[in-house]
Amino acid sequence: VVEPEGRARHSVAALDLVDPEAGRAAAGYLAPAGRALAAYALEQRVLLRPLGDACYLLPPYCTTDDELALAYAVIERFLDGARARADDRAAAGGVLDDA
Repeated sequence: VVEPEGRARHSVAALDLVDPEAGRAAAGYLAPAGRALAAYALEQRVLLRPLGDACYLLPPYCTTDDELALAYAVIERFLDGARARADDRAAAGGVLDDA
């Protein structure tokens, strides 16, 4: 289970993906949760670029309320467990294989 620790200011938002079982020390720039979130979001046609365990949303001012709501909904579904399939794909290289 990954729990968010978030902060937001206007349309800019950031959250840390923290595994409560492993603790904060196990997270970091190479944390697999960020890759799994990016893979799941891409499947949902939302482009996110997490940096390890941190996910930043920096939408341009022309982003509509519906587009922003979609991005937040994708993150919420991921946190609610929709990431299981994406975790498997990211671990196997999947859509984010940058090797």
